[in-house]
Amino acid sequence: MTGLLAGALLVGGTATGAEATPKPRLALTALAFAQPSVDATSGSARATVEWTVTDTEQAATNVLGNVVIQQVDPDGRPIGRGYPVSFAFQRKWDTRATVVSGTAQSATYRYAFPVPRYAAVANATWAVVGLTAADDRGTELSLGRSRLGDFPNSFTATELTDTTGPSVENAYLTYGQPEYRYVDGRPVAVSYEVVAADYEAGVLKGELTVRGPDGTTVTGGFVLEADSNRQYKCGAGPANGDTEEVRCQVDVELPANAGTGDWKITRVRLTDNTGNVAVYRNQAFAPLHLTRNAVLKATDFSISPKVFNNWTSPTEVTVGLKPVGLSGAIASATVLATGDCSDQTVEAPALEADGTLAVRLWISPIYPRSCTVTGIAFRDGSGNSAAYGAAYGGPALDLTATQLPDSIDPVATSAVLSATEMRASEMPQ
Repeated sequence: MTGLLAGALLVGGTATGAEATPKPRLALTALAFAQPSVDATSGSARATVEWTVTDTEQAATNVLGNVVIQQVDPDGRPIGRGYPVSFAFQRKWDTRATVVSGTAQSATYRYAFPVPRYAAVANATWAVVGLTAADDRGTELSLGRSRLGDFPNSFTATELTDTTGPSVENAYLTYGQPEYRYVDGRPVAVSYEVVAADYEAGVLKGELTVRGPDGTTVTGGFVLEADSNRQYKCGAGPANGDTEEVRCQVDVELPANAGTGDWKITRVRLTDNTGNVAVYRNQAFAPLHLTRNAVLKATDFSISPKVFNNWTSPTEVTVGLKPVGLSGAIASATVLATGDCSDQTVEAPALEADGTLAVRLWISPIYPRSCTVTGIAFRDGSGNSAAYGAAYGGPALDLTATQLPDSIDPVATSAVLSATEMRASEMPQ
């Protein structure tokens, strides 16, 4: 055992006296930081921690687990995000701690913790606040703050103070979520993404609130969490970034009686790792349009031509409909289609002479065999909207165009030999 872990305690499970053979148990017998204090103002400081785990199960060949290091207040309560650190006696490529010495029955582990540069106070305390372990025979150990406090499980750090909350860079519907939704009396599940940044202490968590045209509000939250290998998850999806700039998924459910019209993001509340909070209200984020096709609707859906010829060059098909209940001009129209033809959004489209709204879809040459419309949505200048097709959860559409069949047999128009004589030795084998 290293000098760092001398004079260790024993913390683990106990076996009942009634048992003839005591149950195997794991125990933490040592835990300490090498440095009682560090200066982290440069951003490169590390605090080395070592711990020893014993196992009375003699048949065990591996012990693995996690320790969690986190900033704590003067009463030992955690602040901000905890940092899990994985360890294993039979170390893998992604295990963060190293094995100093020992066997599966008693091994010492070491980890150099990169101390964050920013904190809520200039002199911050960091501690091991959790430890879990298990061997390959099913024996487990779990220790919390109170029991870990029996060891010298903390150190202090001189850090720069962060006094400002995170910034919101953007918020929008997640990729693949349509901006129109047809509602039919059932709850509506909606997924948003929030892009947040905090270049000091880092983003910790947040909330997003959407408000309907009738004043109903719905709020969803997210937390940026790291696994034992410092892979970050934020909300319902991967963070797609580090702690300083992240993209977080927020899932909300609009009520079954959700009002039709525009549902807007009206509030984003962000918290960083030091507890600083920033609130952003009524930013210019794109809304979600809900409709029951009650005020604005459409008839006379069509696709033309029903058979297209793209054998020698790109072509187009035209999707048409007649708006009913239109208030003013059409502000925007979107047609979604299968991968064989392109989606199209047209801003402020003019109606044809007969009152038809026409949207043209581009089809590339040769390979596309069909074009099926999966969704049509549009809105007028007064904010009324209509949505049709499975892509929007709306009434079904039956609009498909197919490629002109190739009914012409190939014809050879000429043939030329590059050589009329060849030596036997030159012929292919």
